Amino acid sequence: MKQQMASGFRWLCVLCFMGAALRHTSDLWRGGWLPYTSFPLWTDIFWTTLTFLDPLAALMLWLRPRLGACLALAIMITDVGINGFWAIQTGLSGVLGVTTLMAQTLFLGAVMGGFPLLWSLGPPRVNKV
Repeated sequence: MKQQMASGFRWLCVLCFMGAALRHTSDLWRGGWLPYTSFPLWTDIFWTTLTFLDPLAALMLWLRPRLGACLALAIMITDVGINGFWAIQTGLSGVLGVTTLMAQTLFLGAVMGGFPLLWSLGPPRVNKV
């Protein structure tokens, strides 16, 4: 049962990261390289690199679940932190902006809470005698 839950949660994470990657790819398609020009360069670079980090996290969740879980957690903590910072700085408004930040925060909570499930998908422990 735990293995099925872990596998299902992995699917959810993979789909979320691939959806985020598509969103960032769409931004690149419409705005060119470093499309978030109304923000400082460091933020623009970070959000642009998510175009590559998000699918990498999804791939690692399949190939190396423990590494993928660590990468997923690092991405989400950093992304929600930066997005929250800019939400406060710019006075985030509008349904889309608020809903997106709330969804990202909820997903961060899910990744944090589901981290042990993702970790359990890693290689089995070998008892050495």
